[in-house]
Amino acid sequence: MLQPRSTFPFPFYYGWIVVGVSSLTLTLAWSVRVTFTAFYPEMVEDLGWSSSSGTLGYSFSWLLLIVFFPISGYLFDRFGPRRTVAMGASVLVAGLALLSTVTSLWAYILYFGLFVGFGLSLLLLSSVAVLPRWFTRRKGRIQGIVATGYAIGPIILLPLMTHFISSVGWRGSFLIFSSIIGALVPIALLFCRGYPQDVGQFPDGRSVAGESSEEWFSGGQGQESLGPTLHAALGTASFWFLAVSFFFGVISYNILLVHQMAHAMDVGFDKALSARVFGMAGFFTFAGVVAGGALSDRIGREWVFSGGSALAIFGLTLFAFLQGPDETWKIVTYAMATGLGFGFRLPLLVVIPADIFNGQSFGRILGSLNMGSALGGFAGPIVAGFLFDILESYALAFALAAVSAALSAFLVWMAAPRKYRRL
Repeated sequence: MLQPRSTFPFPFYYGWIVVGVSSLTLTLAWSVRVTFTAFYPEMVEDLGWSSSSGTLGYSFSWLLLIVFFPISGYLFDRFGPRRTVAMGASVLVAGLALLSTVTSLWAYILYFGLFVGFGLSLLLLSSVAVLPRWFTRRKGRIQGIVATGYAIGPIILLPLMTHFISSVGWRGSFLIFSSIIGALVPIALLFCRGYPQDVGQFPDGRSVAGESSEEWFSGGQGQESLGPTLHAALGTASFWFLAVSFFFGVISYNILLVHQMAHAMDVGFDKALSARVFGMAGFFTFAGVVAGGALSDRIGREWVFSGGSALAIFGLTLFAFLQGPDETWKIVTYAMATGLGFGFRLPLLVVIPADIFNGQSFGRILGSLNMGSALGGFAGPIVAGFLFDILESYALAFALAAVSAALSAFLVWMAAPRKYRRL
């Protein structure tokens, strides 16, 4: 039977500290993605770039995740969240500071693609991959709590950075943002822990008297103690269905993240009003991630993912046909529907792989799965910008986002996490 490596007494389950640190890490890391929709129009106008050129750095930060996510998964499995979060925050701080000095397209692509991309991969993967080690039951609910980080960025950081951009410019705002991210370094070093046994506890805060080491790793489900290896995962159909689902899902979500502000402004909406409306979407994302994670524990991952997808498709289709400022109801409905819909989906992007592949190689498996996300994140913004340059409209781009969301939901059904949960 596995025993704790430390006997230091805690009067509470330390896993909740891990949840808090993971949520903060995810909030700040994802905010770099979310707030780019405010930086993007200002950079394009100031530096004289085309719409498609302005997305290159952001898109390359996704493309390079094909390399960065597997590396981050290996580093996480090898060194644990304490070192990987501190390392990721340090690299991201450097990348944001360098972006404030950009004067050429190649520098923008290098700084955003290399530094921001690698820093984000370490932070995003570490913040979620650690949770199945601490909570083997109610995984949906726990990931839903942490996934509120996806919502807090639009609620707080998007309006805040929009304000800073208006007052000190986009260069100064990147410097401010880098100092905020820097706070993660001491927090990680002080509070991150890799396993419950590191603090004298067991998963879910329970006593495991009578449980075997196999049950300790798998949450009592009788799997092998180490879980599937990356090589074994690559040999399953579920892995590839999920990888392609992530590809289409991130295409959809990234078109939204990068181009929603530009689309609203292009049809005549005020920038400040648009930022407030899109920030409001964060409240619905918040509700979606909490409800979606908990609901998926009860009624199944596929049903919740499909319900969220249907809401997102409705909102994206409505937004595709947005005509002008007299259709405020459309942009508000879009923000509500996509916020709630993608909110339902977000925690399941970790919970579903954890249902199927949880074990000591989960970091590497999750990192490899997200190579699909990397390709989608690269393709989505560039294709949308290219369509705008040709058609001078974002209508087709947001229609493409709706179709991609539907395909991602279909592929989750093909991956069939319900079969693994029954086991």
